[in-house]
Amino acid sequence: MENQPLNKQLIADHIEQIGILKKKDGFTIEKIHLFESIDSTNTFAKQFAQNVEPLLDTEGILTQEGHKIQGSVFIAEEQTAGRGRIGRSFFSPKGTGLYFSIIFVANGGIKKPALITAAAAVGVCRSLNQCFNIYPKIKWVNDLFLQEKKIGGILTEGVISTNNSFVQAAIIGVGLNICTAKKDFPTDVANVAGSLFSVDGSDINRNFLAASVASNVYQCVAESFLGNANIIDEYRKHSLFNKGQILTIFPVATSPKNAYKAIYEGVDQEGRLKITLLENKKKQVLSSGEVSLHSEHFTN
Repeated sequence: MENQPLNKQLIADHIEQIGILKKKDGFTIEKIHLFESIDSTNTFAKQFAQNVEPLLDTEGILTQEGHKIQGSVFIAEEQTAGRGRIGRSFFSPKGTGLYFSIIFVANGGIKKPALITAAAAVGVCRSLNQCFNIYPKIKWVNDLFLQEKKIGGILTEGVISTNNSFVQAAIIGVGLNICTAKKDFPTDVANVAGSLFSVDGSDINRNFLAASVASNVYQCVAESFLGNANIIDEYRKHSLFNKGQILTIFPVATSPKNAYKAIYEGVDQEGRLKITLLENKKKQVLSSGEVSLHSEHFTN
């Protein structure tokens, strides 16, 4: 049995039924863009936003164009060139996952990208809890794990203005493996990748799941902009790491050349990683980089 195809009218109806968002937040059917196949929803969404700038005026207030595309969501049945952080690819086969990007525009511009990524991850976790009573773990800053397998990730990118100094918008990409079979994953990720369900997924309502995840991601990001401390509290509860664990830190892409060991101290209110260097006990706060519990698995 095949999965029910994604349908933007059904997604819009489910968003209204779920009731997390108001129409003023976006996600009306006019702002839902659905693709049978696309290279990358993030690439398309970013270009879409750049084509209608400026989204903010010189004072940092949303323009008419900004309001017009705020809350636009781009969903694909498959991605032929899905992207992850640091130039990695994200395997996005047809019909077995959920792949979408949201345009988020805020007065004053985007200033805390790590917090946006953290909030989006919390949104995915909220949705999976609500829909399936599943509690994934978050590996700082953007990876989602279930039973020690990566089931999804977040890619946040900024839209830079050519007319002012603001980062005008965040493009928040979410990739989630719903029922991708283990045998179908590329060999380079087969040992670490997993899915929400091992069954064929034919009874999973992807339209409802798309509505739920997108609604929760948008709401959590919006809450983070309003300074809701509960977002980071939720993030910490879902953390894959426990305080005191030894991590391997990769500050530049995934090269082991400059990797070092550090003690995990937690995550601050901006979604940044707090560590204590193992070598000299100095404390640091990181807003970017890669982390792993095991150096031989740093690409997890």
